[in-house]
Amino acid sequence: MNKMRKLLCSCLAARTVAAGAAFAVAAATTSATQFADNKDVIAYQKSIKELEAKQKDLKDKLKNVQNNRYTAQQKSAYYNELILSTEKKIETAQNLLDALTVQIGEKENAIAEKEVEITEKTAEVNTTREKFLLMIRAQYESENTDALSVVVGADDMSDLLSRVENAANLLSYNSKLLEKFKTEKQQLEDMKNVLESTKAELESTKAEQETYAEELLKEQSALEEQKGDSDRYVASLRKTEAQITAEYEAARKAEDEENARLENLLKQLAKASQSDYVGGKFIWPCDLSVKRISSGYGYRTYYIYGKKVTDFHRGIDIPSAVGTDIYAAQTGKVVIATKHSSYGNYIVVDHGGGISTLYAHCAKLLVSVGDTVKQGDHIAEMGATGNVTGPHLHFEVRVDGKIQAPIANGWVVQPK
Repeated sequence: MNKMRKLLCSCLAARTVAAGAAFAVAAATTSATQFADNKDVIAYQKSIKELEAKQKDLKDKLKNVQNNRYTAQQKSAYYNELILSTEKKIETAQNLLDALTVQIGEKENAIAEKEVEITEKTAEVNTTREKFLLMIRAQYESENTDALSVVVGADDMSDLLSRVENAANLLSYNSKLLEKFKTEKQQLEDMKNVLESTKAELESTKAEQETYAEELLKEQSALEEQKGDSDRYVASLRKTEAQITAEYEAARKAEDEENARLENLLKQLAKASQSDYVGGKFIWPCDLSVKRISSGYGYRTYYIYGKKVTDFHRGIDIPSAVGTDIYAAQTGKVVIATKHSSYGNYIVVDHGGGISTLYAHCAKLLVSVGDTVKQGDHIAEMGATGNVTGPHLHFEVRVDGKIQAPIANGWVVQPK
């Protein structure tokens, strides 16, 4: 429940004992005929009804605005969750990009190292090849190294074989060394190719990840724009709420003022036509088995929608099931039998001598204005209409328009 609604509910609770009570009990001090025929009373009643209708309309508008604001706030919260989720994705993508950059750098360093090794190995191959070629050329071009000199120069057959074998071994060694260098060079080139291929794959993955990160950034920007629109809408609704609440407060205050004027008028009318009290003691307004009092007369502290409220309770609350019988505490005439935003369905009975009783939050009224009732007559059924938290009878006693403690002042006795 938001602050505006709490304020509105608090105002309604306070209004229960202010405007509504003043109107109801003050009216009880005059006769049904005067209440119905006096043009000033009729004018005040009309004005009060119009103000009540205006308040109802404002309450409906406020409820609609509050519902829209709640929906907008939910949407803003949803966008915020999406933004946070996207931020985490962006962070993950950036971490992966950083890791890929490091890996690519490592591959580039490894490739550079292999290129150096290949260059060195190429140099070794070229040097060995040159030596090998020079050796072969020297063997075939030198006058001292032809086949005849090798044979003639030999001391014996063993020396001859040895010379031929040495020459062959030297050629074979250089040939194998050359092939070894070529093989190592090829292996280095293969390793370089693998590294370049891996680097290319990493660069491709990095490019895809960069594209993904850019898309996430665009998505985040769009979400932030949508959230901004939603937040601005919420702010405008809050402003509208404040305006409607101010209008409601003004209408409530105007109604309170009209009720105060009406109360003064009715008191004046009552003095001119007050009958004597019928006499006798009051009875308990419910069956004697319904005896619990949930809220007594006087100051009380309670909570409405989580808000602590302290007010003066002008009567006693007797809780029971909806439909429980309510009885007239004393003989008298019904001067009010209507519905009120705070009291709900309620009745006021004038017992004469400026003494009256009020029965509020009824589910059903069984009497009408102008009816004469006797003590103990079944006049209503208990309910939960008006500003209540559960079914109960709110019972008040007034003398000359002033509230009385129903039990402490001895008007009624609580059943044992």
